[in-house]
Amino acid sequence: MVLSHDCRTGELIFTSAGHPPTLWYHASQKEWGWLRERTTDSVKTFEGLPLGLAHGTEYEQTRVRLAGGDLLILYTDGITECANKTDKELGYEGLSDLLRGLPVEPSIATASAPVAAVEQFRGSTPCRDDQSVIVLQQTDGCLS
Repeated sequence: MVLSHDCRTGELIFTSAGHPPTLWYHASQKEWGWLRERTTDSVKTFEGLPLGLAHGTEYEQTRVRLAGGDLLILYTDGITECANKTDKELGYEGLSDLLRGLPVEPSIATASAPVAAVEQFRGSTPCRDDQSVIVLQQTDGCLS
């Protein structure tokens, strides 16, 4: 995921570059959704090469406008590919369902609750891959 954020406008320009889709909490509606390219939330779609990505590969950049209190949850595929004792993978919808069952403030904003929920799902089953979670929140015009 490559992203750029303009604190003055709340606009986020991003490309997923093949990474898992980002979860987007719309604070004003109190709803979770997916931050996807070519989304109905797009302000404008850009074509071209984001800085630092492989030349010769096509990437699509999308611009969306975040509102105050919105959250973005970025994660590695090790999160959605973790499995429980019955070898059932969490998956994208499983992660989304876990987040919908958690209080947004303050635990999700600090990433402690999503990580704990994934660990509870996994139980004693070892991780197959690295697991990282980054939580960004739109506050006072900027992502933090």
